[in-house]
Amino acid sequence: MRVSVESPLYTHRSEGSENIGDATELEPDVMVSYVLEEQRMSFDLELGEAFLLRTKDVAVDAPSRLGTFIRPGVAYAPSPTLPIFVTAMLPIKLEPSPALLELRLGAGVNIAKTSIGKWFVEADVDLPLVGGSTAPSAFSAQQLVLATGLLFHLPG
Repeated sequence: MRVSVESPLYTHRSEGSENIGDATELEPDVMVSYVLEEQRMSFDLELGEAFLLRTKDVAVDAPSRLGTFIRPGVAYAPSPTLPIFVTAMLPIKLEPSPALLELRLGAGVNIAKTSIGKWFVEADVDLPLVGGSTAPSAFSAQQLVLATGLLFHLPG
């Protein structure tokens, strides 16, 4: 199980770009994983709820809720001795409209081991694939996301 919070650091769209200084979003996430025997690969399912905390755009209400995301994916640790991992996910924005399917590619590092789990930091790139009529078209936008949290194994 993994509990984390993520925030976009930089967003590029055809209309322009934003960084964390222009708008601050936070998304708490919970992930459950099925870890294979060798503990180097996992099948993951993440659920997140995104919030806009602050923006320079006066036409946008902040704070506000941005939506619910579900992300099926996989994670792989290339070496049992190195604290690094890579991820690939297919984020689905469930609501509010428009629905959106994205591709998320990322890499992370396990920073420290605590008494209850591993603290990690992860960087991801989100790329839209397909969505509703007002959603960005495939690869017309990119978002760099930074996440941190705690990864722990439940007994059983």
